[in-house]
Amino acid sequence: MLLGFAIDIQSTIAELSGFVKSFLGDLLASCLQCGFCRIISVVASGLEKASDFSSRLVGLLAEGEHERLEFKRAVPKNLADHIAGMANTAGGTILIGVTDEGEPVGVQASNRLLGQIQDMAGNCDPSVNARAFVLDNVIVVEVEESRQKPVQSKGGGSSSGWVLARER
Repeated sequence: MLLGFAIDIQSTIAELSGFVKSFLGDLLASCLQCGFCRIISVVASGLEKASDFSSRLVGLLAEGEHERLEFKRAVPKNLADHIAGMANTAGGTILIGVTDEGEPVGVQASNRLLGQIQDMAGNCDPSVNARAFVLDNVIVVEVEESRQKPVQSKGGGSSSGWVLARER
């Protein structure tokens, strides 16, 4: 049900963005000097970006969990293990702020938290290439497949430190 709601929001944002661009396009092209037109231009640009983000998240949620996509309601204590496990296989994406059923519940993300996630990937042995960012209050962690396997997580919650495959 929430997925349908997200799709409705996405289409509404896309329609609004298109309306703002078409209706005000000529005005904005001729008058970017006044503050109002600059504000409208920034809003239209932001709506277009929000639509792109929303559609990407909706697409990921529609896939459902599989070998290369995991949903986590909150940041797991053993996130480093999940990152290492994905790096030891084909890589993948972890969505934090999504239930196992694929419903986005969101999380409170901060730059500090995103930095800590990046540090977890960087502190694996060998270091893992991963990036963390926020889409619609969901933290997205994209993990690249490691060229140097096996990858070991450090302090991520596994007893041996070695994560050869992701644990379910």
